[in-house]
Amino acid sequence: MKFCEILWLNYRTGVKKGVIKMLKLVLNMLLCFCVTFSLFLSGCAAITKGTSRQVMFNSEPAGAKIFDSTTGSMLGKTPISLKLSSTKDHSIKMVKDGYEPSMVNINKGMGTSYLIWDIVLWGGAGLIVDGITGAWNDLEPETVNTSLEAIKK
Repeated sequence: MKFCEILWLNYRTGVKKGVIKMLKLVLNMLLCFCVTFSLFLSGCAAITKGTSRQVMFNSEPAGAKIFDSTTGSMLGKTPISLKLSSTKDHSIKMVKDGYEPSMVNINKGMGTSYLIWDIVLWGGAGLIVDGITGAWNDLEPETVNTSLEAIKK
């Protein structure tokens, strides 16, 4: 019997148990489909880390202004922990009055442990998702310690 015929017979004969049982079955199948589909649309790193990383900035002396060299925007003053996108490299300039400016490059690089987990846990889907989103990238260095040199007069 087809699904619709079962529903029609149960409706006609007034047997509600069969209809309720069938609806539960359909809802369970829909739930399983949604869970499976959502798992295939996510990767290990996308779930656990996202696409940004914390980078700690320290300077000697403290209080240096931190600028994104690409946009020119001020990000804060040292010491500070900043959340930076792991999908691109960053060029940072640290400036303090009376001191020479200092440039620091923060580079993205693939975290190989997430590549392995993507293969083991998610198969090809995790590789695709994490590769496109850049979620498996790490930023190096994670901590920036800079000693600014005083301007000689």
